[in-house]
Amino acid sequence: MAENDKMTLISLRLTDEDIKILNQYMSETGIDSRSEAIRSAIRSVGAESEQRSGEDGIYVRLSQVQLLTLDNMKKQGIIFDEESFIRQLVLDQIIPKDAKESSAADAFRAAQQKAQML
Repeated sequence: MAENDKMTLISLRLTDEDIKILNQYMSETGIDSRSEAIRSAIRSVGAESEQRSGEDGIYVRLSQVQLLTLDNMKKQGIIFDEESFIRQLVLDQIIPKDAKESSAADAFRAAQQKAQML
């Protein structure tokens, strides 16, 4: 979260069971602040509802350190956005290297043929 983001202070009452769930969520994600954990959970709910109303997909929970790393990479211009960066990482793992090379070679041959016709 950016330093200059305006935040509103709210008060919240939770049951002992809710606190256990919150603490487990914090442990799983590496988040060390209850406020940040609740903000993260709210963002997760928003992402899940967007996903259900849109295209099929997979929702992955990342730790606070991972999210901050991606945010820093975006701020430094290393990546354009987190979603496309993660999507590319997955594609790099599931598409065989020879398939990529073959596809690039086919695209190049098609471009050469089209250029000869012009």
